[in-house]
Amino acid sequence: MSKKRNLIYNAAIYEKVHKENKEVLSDYILELKSKGRSVKTIYQYRADIKMFYCGAYAETDNKSVLRMKKRDFRRFFLELQDNGASPARVNRVQCSIRNLLEFCTEDEDEYDYDINAMKSIKGFQKEEVREIVFLTDEEIDIIINYLLEKKQYQKALYVSLSYDSAARRNEAFQVMKKGFLENNRTNTVQGKRGKKFQLLYFSRTKEIAKLYFDQRGEDDIESLWIVGKECC
Repeated sequence: MSKKRNLIYNAAIYEKVHKENKEVLSDYILELKSKGRSVKTIYQYRADIKMFYCGAYAETDNKSVLRMKKRDFRRFFLELQDNGASPARVNRVQCSIRNLLEFCTEDEDEYDYDINAMKSIKGFQKEEVREIVFLTDEEIDIIINYLLEKKQYQKALYVSLSYDSAARRNEAFQVMKKGFLENNRTNTVQGKRGKKFQLLYFSRTKEIAKLYFDQRGEDDIESLWIVGKECC
C-alpha cells in the first residue's frame, strides 16, 4: 500500500469516530473469533473497517455505519481508487465492510438493521493477470555471463541460485551464508502456505559464490545477501 493510502487511517480521527461504529466493529471481531477465524484474517478485517471509518468520518458527518446510504460507501471506494488502490485492494475492503453489515442484519436483537446497503455495490473490475514469461537456458547463461563480466557477483549468484532451485524471491532471501560452499542444499527456508524445505543448487552456483565471497570479504552478516553494497 502506498504512503498516501496509509494516510486514510488516522489514529486521532478514529478516536472521534461514532461510538456505535466502534461497538459494531468490536462485536464483529468477537464473532470472527468465535468462528475460529485466523489472527491474520481478523487483523485485516479490523484494519479495513477502521480505515473506512476514518475515510468516511468527514464525508458523512460522523454518521453511524448503520445509517449510511449506498452513495456514502460508493464515494469512499471511488476515493480509495483515486488514491492509487488496486481493484483487488478496493474489492477486499468492500468485502470486509459488506460482511460487517451482514453480521448486523443477522443480529436482529442487537441492531435495528434490515437491509445491507453494501449488497448492491458491485466490485471493481480486476486488472489482467500479468503474463509469466520463462527464460530459456541460453538466456539465463547470457545474463549470468554478463553479470560476471561486470563483476556483479551477488546478482549473478542470485540468478544462478534461483535458476537451479526454482526458488521464489522470498525463499531465496532466507538463505544463509554459513555452509553454502560446503553443501549443495541451503538451510531450511519457508515457502508458500508455511511449507519448509531446502533449496538445491549445483556447481556453477558454488563457483559464483566463491567469487562473491572473495569480493565481499569478512563480515558478521549471516545472510547470504548484502543489501546496498555496490561492489556486490
